[in-house]
Amino acid sequence: MSKKNYTLIGEKITVYGQTYYAPGYYDDGWAFGRIYKDEQAFYENPDEICYIHEYAFEEADFIVANGKKFYCVGGFTRKDLEFLVKDTIDEDGRMLHVEDFFCGLNWQSPETYYYEIAQDY
Repeated sequence: MSKKNYTLIGEKITVYGQTYYAPGYYDDGWAFGRIYKDEQAFYENPDEICYIHEYAFEEADFIVANGKKFYCVGGFTRKDLEFLVKDTIDEDGRMLHVEDFFCGLNWQSPETYYYEIAQDY
């Protein structure tokens, strides 16, 4: 049985029970930014942070570990994203699914992305 390969953009560490996140650089040729995005958390643990948008890191407290800044910042879980897109029709007139929504996040806040693609706001 093969292990699923999940994409992880950024890093996280836990120090004395507090979780800190370091953004990674995302660039798909169309959009780019410094984000934290964890597919494994999205698919396997709906209560774990799976996405932190670029601007969340700007004014957050941080620590330095291994020569890198790790930030104490909140983010979005799969449950948060499911709540946001529940019963939403996308720009193509189809029901918006949380998996498609998560895959489309690439630097912006989920709320901003939602308003870009949703028809029912």
